[in-house]
Amino acid sequence: MSDLASQTSSQTPVGSSSLGKDEPASAIGRNSGSFSDDDPTFSIVAFFKFAGPGIIMCTAFIDPGDLEADLQAGAQYRYMLLWIYLWATVLGYIMSMLSAKLGVASGRDMGTLCREEYPKWVRIVLWLVIEVSLMGVEIQYVIGAGVGLSLLCAGTLPLWAAVLICGALAYLTLMLDRYGIKAVEAVFLILIAVMVISFAILAVKAQAPADEVLLGLAWPQLPMQVPGSDYNSPTTDLVAGGIIGGAMSPYNFYFFSMLVLKRELPMASRGEKRIALTYYAIEAAIALFLALFMNVCIVSSFASAFYDTDQAADAGFLNAGDMLGDMYGKAFGYIWALGLFATGLSSTTAAVYAGQAIMSGFIDIKIESNPLLALLPPSLPPIPLGAGVYRWRAVVTRSIAIVPALVVAATQRQDQTELDTLNLWLNLLQTIALPFALLPLLHFTCNKRIMGKYWANGIPLTILASIIAAFSVLCALYTTIESTPLPSDAWAVAVASLGVAVYAAAVLYLAVSPDRVQRWLAALRERLSCCGGSGSTRVQEVGDT
Repeated sequence: MSDLASQTSSQTPVGSSSLGKDEPASAIGRNSGSFSDDDPTFSIVAFFKFAGPGIIMCTAFIDPGDLEADLQAGAQYRYMLLWIYLWATVLGYIMSMLSAKLGVASGRDMGTLCREEYPKWVRIVLWLVIEVSLMGVEIQYVIGAGVGLSLLCAGTLPLWAAVLICGALAYLTLMLDRYGIKAVEAVFLILIAVMVISFAILAVKAQAPADEVLLGLAWPQLPMQVPGSDYNSPTTDLVAGGIIGGAMSPYNFYFFSMLVLKRELPMASRGEKRIALTYYAIEAAIALFLALFMNVCIVSSFASAFYDTDQAADAGFLNAGDMLGDMYGKAFGYIWALGLFATGLSSTTAAVYAGQAIMSGFIDIKIESNPLLALLPPSLPPIPLGAGVYRWRAVVTRSIAIVPALVVAATQRQDQTELDTLNLWLNLLQTIALPFALLPLLHFTCNKRIMGKYWANGIPLTILASIIAAFSVLCALYTTIESTPLPSDAWAVAVASLGVAVYAAAVLYLAVSPDRVQRWLAALRERLSCCGGSGSTRVQEVGDT
């Protein structure tokens, strides 16, 4: 079997095959499939048919929040924090591939599995945490796109109007999926190409020394303060934590497990799943390499131009265009604005799409992909959308996060200090929410009942993924404690302590896994009931005597 593409019309698409004889009878995976002896080989034609999810997924690794962290890291720390970008990308790639494997092996996305596997209150808490983190990144995304559009219009377009235009453009872009997911992915590919070209031009103009850039990528170091300034360690920790949170957006792991299921291509047998994951792994590696390349370009550009200058502390994406224009010429300010606009628009569109996917997974809403169908007057004849499909729910699921984000973004003042602070704290929010995505992902991919015996994580991968999840949890706690001003009032200390305790308990609960906790509680109740029953029996015997 030399070409997987030639089988597309004859094989069963994902989600429709029955369990194979070698799968456990209790397997939940709906496309577990039989362990066929057929072993599809790599094909360029098939690769391009599977390609696409990685293009959309990588927008979470290079978004306006990342750009804000990039330019500040470069201007204030030069190349000293580049190693964090490298390892955050590597760790993000490993966990993203676990998300892809979860979707391919089980035939369901992570939100759906949370709904089916966890108690109701747990999945509601998870959904709220991920939804809040999604709102946070959408604020960054749409503000970044609006700033870029405003700069392209030479400041004649106010930020609030630019923000609303970018939100509308995100909705219009997603309307293209009526022509197939490939049409939407083509728009993302164009936007990413614009980003790569724009940021590469800036890096070439800045002429950053290659040896220092490579040293920054290879040598881990975390300066206790900004060299040559009065900045203290909390600022360094906040920037470092923001880099990790910005590169590993929690919603993206839920989203990617759904994106790999959008392909109606053969993924029934073990060989077909293996080659599908190979295609996804190659595409994700290419996409994340481009994301890392763009992050390094931005850090290098601002490090070479503004490090150890009076402007270093003032760098932000609101004034970055003017700073680059003054340094290299007005054209380079517009190049930055174009890259920022493309970054913000691609990230906003992906986040709106992710909001729809996550909510439909957690709440089991089947929705029509075209949101404008919900705006049709009820007097018109009904459109045959299929069973269980409601026209208005696409607008609801896509708007649940973007509308609050648009309100915050549109009312935000064009003040660089406020925008910088907002972006840093929103990046930190992603770091805090990260365990609520990584721990369920680790739980599901280790479960043979869900994944099947062949696809469940082995011991080495489980250990590696557990170390990544533990590192993320510790990073979240450390950056939160170190970067947050300690309250002085007694009531504030009590509230903060309670919040930390609740957060730690929630993380521990997910780390142990809800099903294991439920078994422990059931065993404890049974033991207590047995003890209580035996005690009452003895009392009854004494009374009879």
